Amino acid sequence: MDASGYREKAPQSVQEEDMRKLTALLEQLEVISEAEKKLDSN
Repeated sequence: MDASGYREKAPQSVQEEDMRKLTALLEQLEVISEAEKKLDSN
């Protein structure tokens, strides 16, 4: 989260929640990517 001023302006709790959301989305993306690879190999 490197948007200009984000770290200084956003409360720590909001930053932590945003990081949790980002991590969850990246995990979902990985699952989708793996499923896509399996579909492509068939």
